[in-house]
Amino acid sequence: MYGKSLLALIGVSLAWMAQHEPRLDGRTLVALQESYDRMETELRLSADRSKTLEEAINVLIGEAAGELIAARALRVEEPSLTERRDDHRREARALAPIHRLSYDEVLAAAAEKTQSELGGVLAALSREMATAADDRLELQRIEVLHTGYRPSLDTGRRLLDLEILNGTDRALSELLLDCRLDEPGAPSRERGTCRVRFEDGLAPGEATVAQSSVKWRTEPRSTATIEAWPIRAHAADGSILWDVPSAFDPRVRGRIAELEGRLARLDDSLRSFAARSIATHPPAVDSPAGR
Repeated sequence: MYGKSLLALIGVSLAWMAQHEPRLDGRTLVALQESYDRMETELRLSADRSKTLEEAINVLIGEAAGELIAARALRVEEPSLTERRDDHRREARALAPIHRLSYDEVLAAAAEKTQSELGGVLAALSREMATAADDRLELQRIEVLHTGYRPSLDTGRRLLDLEILNGTDRALSELLLDCRLDEPGAPSRERGTCRVRFEDGLAPGEATVAQSSVKWRTEPRSTATIEAWPIRAHAADGSILWDVPSAFDPRVRGRIAELEGRLARLDDSLRSFAARSIATHPPAVDSPAGR
């Protein structure tokens, strides 16, 4: 008898807590900020949990909210009553994914969306890895026949002259190359990426001489040799045809490395959402969220 009464009392208590736990208000941007502040205060969220909540909200409505804020910033006049009503309707539609969600529900929804995105990135990575060898082979068909290094007569800057043969079956509009200067008996001091554009395109089987401006300090000498090889090729419409990482510039990582980095960030987000859940990881008594 007492056991059933106790269970009933616990059930009522849990239902009351569920009804009264703080929830986000997605009717307007102002209401969202106020409800966020209340949630942070009432749950006594630690800095880590506050940061995770903000990240989860950004996953769910970050782009839409950013567009709303940008549109407001462009206004030069005070909005009319009709305009304010229209604003509120737009805000309510954009913020609907988080309206009336509790802290843990926001994290769960963000985790679900992140998991879906992660699946898409995994599929893209699989496709890129399957074609990586083909990309390298296609780029090797674009030959740098001759190179030259000289100062520009107009600007005084250093220029590379590159005679390029397009041995592929696609017309090219632009190339990114790894470039290196070597001198006999001295370590290579100049290396990096260089870019050439073909104003009229470079058709399959054709060769042309293109220039690339470089910020090298070494004076042009007859003893220096220039090496260059393509690492990215663009089609006539500007899209990337083939792409591999640069040997010299860590910022040019290639599509595989970029996808791997994105995958790691998504995985970190998923781990954060799981670790910061109040339902599965209640705060310790002596933590800022448990006081």
